[in-house]
Amino acid sequence: MFELVFVFRYLFACTGSSIKIYSVATGAALKVLSKTGSTGGHTKLVTNVALNPKNPMQLYSASLDGTIKLWDYNDDVLLKTFHVRQAVEHMVICPNNPDYAYLVTKVENNVLNGKNYTICRYYIGSDEIQPNKKRRVILRSQDCFAIDVSSDGKYLAIASRSVLFWQVTNGDEDVPWSQFQVWPVHNPRKLKFSPMKNCLAVGNDVGELLVCYFTPDNSGKPRVSSTQWHHTEIRAIHFMADGIYVLTGGDEAVLVFWQLETGFKQFLPRLGGEINSISVSPDHKYYCVGLADNSIRLINSITLKIDQVIQGLQYGNNSPPLAGLVVEPRNRNIVLNGVDGSIQFYNPTSDAHVAEVEVVPVSRNQSTDNKFVRANVQQTAFLANGEWMATVDKHDDLVNTPEQHLKFWRWDPDTQSYALHTRVDKPHAGKITSVTFNPASSRGGRPMAITTSDDKTFKVWHFTSNLGTAYDNDEEAWTCRSIGLYRRDIPEAASFSADGSILAVAFGSLITLWDPYENCIGQVLAQPCEESINTLRFVGDSPYLLAASENHITVWNMLTCTVWWSYKIKASHIAVDTLSTRIAVVCNNEKHKEALFVLFDAKSAAPLALRHASQICNALTFIPRPIKDITKGRSDMICLTDKLALEIISVVDTSIKPSLQEKDTINTTEAPLSAGESTDKRMLDDIFGKRSQERNEKAEEEKLRTQTAAKLREQAMQKETMTVDGRATTNEEDQGAVLGAPSHALPSVEAVFDTFMGSLMKLRISDTSKNKEDAMDIDEEGEEENDENNNIASSPSSDTQEHLSESFTLEELPSLNAYFAELIKPKGTFNGTTTLQQDPVSSDTDDSDEEDPSEIDW
Repeated sequence: MFELVFVFRYLFACTGSSIKIYSVATGAALKVLSKTGSTGGHTKLVTNVALNPKNPMQLYSASLDGTIKLWDYNDDVLLKTFHVRQAVEHMVICPNNPDYAYLVTKVENNVLNGKNYTICRYYIGSDEIQPNKKRRVILRSQDCFAIDVSSDGKYLAIASRSVLFWQVTNGDEDVPWSQFQVWPVHNPRKLKFSPMKNCLAVGNDVGELLVCYFTPDNSGKPRVSSTQWHHTEIRAIHFMADGIYVLTGGDEAVLVFWQLETGFKQFLPRLGGEINSISVSPDHKYYCVGLADNSIRLINSITLKIDQVIQGLQYGNNSPPLAGLVVEPRNRNIVLNGVDGSIQFYNPTSDAHVAEVEVVPVSRNQSTDNKFVRANVQQTAFLANGEWMATVDKHDDLVNTPEQHLKFWRWDPDTQSYALHTRVDKPHAGKITSVTFNPASSRGGRPMAITTSDDKTFKVWHFTSNLGTAYDNDEEAWTCRSIGLYRRDIPEAASFSADGSILAVAFGSLITLWDPYENCIGQVLAQPCEESINTLRFVGDSPYLLAASENHITVWNMLTCTVWWSYKIKASHIAVDTLSTRIAVVCNNEKHKEALFVLFDAKSAAPLALRHASQICNALTFIPRPIKDITKGRSDMICLTDKLALEIISVVDTSIKPSLQEKDTINTTEAPLSAGESTDKRMLDDIFGKRSQERNEKAEEEKLRTQTAAKLREQAMQKETMTVDGRATTNEEDQGAVLGAPSHALPSVEAVFDTFMGSLMKLRISDTSKNKEDAMDIDEEGEEENDENNNIASSPSSDTQEHLSESFTLEELPSLNAYFAELIKPKGTFNGTTTLQQDPVSSDTDDSDEEDPSEIDW
């Protein structure tokens, strides 16, 4: 049930224990107040919201948890909490006296003459001015359907078994009964004061609209005018700001505009459901209507057309939902029963209603209080790739012949929805207990589906074009290919293996294994207990088969056809993860209204996790997730509670350590601080945040820079080189490793130059004997080459420089001396200092050796 409040461009709606803020322009949910009770929010249903008359940026909310909370909805901040200590069902705040709120509280099993309802005035003003009593009791009653206070704060009206009228008086003492006026309006359900004059509009349980005109002198005997259009009780009443028109709504799904002076009526029909609440925007541009199907309609006041539809999770008359929770494989939406005769697609991540498929056309303008029985969807199943959907609907009023239909729906990429393709009337003689698709059909084969029924048979349905002479050659449809049975037992459940080669069908306490293509039975497995199997599922892409009965769950190994393990537990609901081997079991305790969640792995009977919940679980399923979450051991389940709310339960394997990248993301480790930083909290952190991501990046960069410098030093000291023809060569792979680091992580050019050049030119250190051998083979051209090879590269290591000074000394080379002596024929000796004397015949020899120019080949 919605309680709607307009303010500026926003719309406030009570949804469960939360308050959602919607945009009037787009209909999108902008913010959620009171998300969880652990963060200061409400723990039970929020019944009313009202703006603070002193500050329009603040919002009051009342709840059944016995508290009133004041919110700053712009910043999502809880400002104050008032503890009423009793469940608040109604709250009204007068604009002229905003320090007080009029409340209707309820106490269950009150022994005070059965008067469970208390109407009181509660102080919600400033803490600086405190009255003598915060609560002033106005009335105690057995029934209270609604209250309202006039705009000037002088009158209060209470809808009980009749209308009770009270002229507000000052004081803190309880109000005596003598101050109340009882008006002759019986069985009121809704009432509202006119904002412009002394007028009260009342709607009763038979659909009458009674307008009561009063004055301060005749408040005990008002002038009452009655008119009627609704055939059932009026659920909502709202005055326009001018006080001339009043809006009403009820079970007919029609918004009625009443002009009080003339009695003129105008209608806006076919809104889609019973009207529970009505609100008008401050600028009178929109009429806002809250319907019983948990939706909001924004109606343009000029064109009287619906501009926006805000749809929540739809509620049907059946709880829990008959079709359970099913995951649509194409978009990973949750599919469950909606209003009668339809199914809804809901996105649990974005908390948004996605689509609705009307399986059975049903008029929604009928009252839910009558005895008309509507058709309901009993089963829902999807092909693995989402191309096909199968539904089973049934209508049984216990008077006429029951009707049951099997319908196959195909995904239409143009309309992005499922369209009815084939309808099978009376697919079985009895109730269909399960329907499932063959997963191998999504891998190129012909689609195949299995249905089991109470008529002791199961049927194999396939998609074919061989329909007979009555159909066209190119026409395709779903037909029954074969029928199977076993010992006249009732098949309760069926399941396909991951590759589609095995069909398992449960008959009582027996499991039969079939070849779905050859229509032959291959194996019969007997359960350890004699209880009938109600759930049969293959566990993901594994050889395990889960069979559950009333008090036991058993896991079979299909490789050996033996019981792998068995566990005695009374399971209310079971869910199997299709992407892993995890099994979730829910045990409901109806007496204490609580549930126990147990998580198993098909490989072991030891539970992986346990969780207690303070509410009953009506349905459970696993949510498909990305592959990276599977490797991290994470599973997400979604649960439908008895309060018709969807809750997501996450299971994380703590034995799997997060990677370094994950740690940076979830901030499990902090980056090291520099020398000038402190671990104390700083003012800049409060302004700009801790900047942990930036600090982590700097730490990683500094770490990489340090590792690169250390690697360069190590290569300069320990790198092995090869010599080819007396020249030093370096390994290109080592050079690539040196410069392979990112440019921003390398040291400066000055710091790396000496090390890099040392890696290119090896330090030449030779002993005397080797120098002698090399000197015997040197000619004049090799002398210049030898001088180049004798260049010594400077080493960045001081140890290398000391080794150079100790090992490299200047010594005589006799062979080289003899060689030069033979060339120049020296007359002196070469003893430490060499003295050369010029040969007088050398010029003649040179002249004689000159060539004749005529003999040169030019």
